Amino acid sequence: LTAADASRVINFVVPADLSSPLPAFGAVTGRVFAAGLALPGAQVTVTGSAPVFGPTVRVNADAAGAFTA
Repeated sequence: LTAADASRVINFVVPADLSSPLPAFGAVTGRVFAAGLALPGAQVTVTGSAPVFGPTVRVNADAAGAFTA
């Protein structure tokens, strides 16, 4: 939400800092594989195309190639 968008909202009060008291929608979980083998420590980037999903998140896979973002 941009400041311009917030200024057009008329049915409720938008916080001045554009923050939200609501928690994130959820988490993305998975495993990273390369050539059929788990890839420990792989950097995973999760991004959405809609602004409502928040910023890009980067996490590292664990020793089994698993991640949660």
